[in-house]
Amino acid sequence: MLSKFVLATAAQISKISKKFLAGDHLTISSVLIVLALLINGLWASNWGDGPSHRLRLYLVAKRDLPVNARLEAEHVKLRLGLLHAADTPFVPDVSLVVGKYTQRAFTAGQRISRNDIASTPFLNPPTGGAVIPVIVKAEHAHILKPTMRLRFIRSDSVIPMQDALSGKADLPGFGLRAIMPPPDKSPTTMVLLVELRPNQMKYASLLTTSSWVPAAIDP
Repeated sequence: MLSKFVLATAAQISKISKKFLAGDHLTISSVLIVLALLINGLWASNWGDGPSHRLRLYLVAKRDLPVNARLEAEHVKLRLGLLHAADTPFVPDVSLVVGKYTQRAFTAGQRISRNDIASTPFLNPPTGGAVIPVIVKAEHAHILKPTMRLRFIRSDSVIPMQDALSGKADLPGFGLRAIMPPPDKSPTTMVLLVELRPNQMKYASLLTTSSWVPAAIDP
C-alpha cells in the first residue's frame, strides 16, 4: 500500500513539474491532487489496513564491522527512512553508540539496533579455556581488529612457540576477541582481550606479566 502511494505521488509530482518547466501555471486543483495523495498515503500507512510506518532517523554501519568492535562516530552514519511503528530498538543518535561494543558483525549499510550493542564486549570463553587481558602499547594496537589471529613477540621469544618435536607451528595463534581502553584511561596503552584454547592456558601467566608486541597472523 505504501509503495503504491509513493509511486502515485511521484507520478503526479512529475506531471506538475513538467507543466511548471513548460511555463504553465500551477492550478489549485493540481496542488490539491498532490496533497490528497499525501494524506491518503499517510492515512493508509499509519491507520489503514496496511502496516504502520513512521519516518525516522536511524543509525547504520558506515562500513563492515566485526563482532566486539568498539564503536566510534566514524563507524556509523544517520539515515532517514520509513520504519515500522513497532520497530522501537532503532538508534536515533550517534552519541548513543560511541564507546559501545557490537554484539554481532555488521555489513556496511546495515541498521544498528539497541539490542546489537552493549557496554562490554561479548566474550563467551571456550570450554576449558579463557579470555585474558594483555596490555600492549597503543601504537601496536591501532591496526588490530577483533576476530584477528595473533602471535605475541618480545626480544627473546615468540608465542605460540614452535613445536620442537613435530616441527609444526602452534597455529592459528590466539584469537583477538576485543580491544578496550585501559582502566586508567592512559592514551599510551590498550588492553587486548585474547582467547586461549585449553592447550594454550600455559601461556596465560606469561602474557599477563610480560611486555609483548602483537603480530597479526591474518588480516
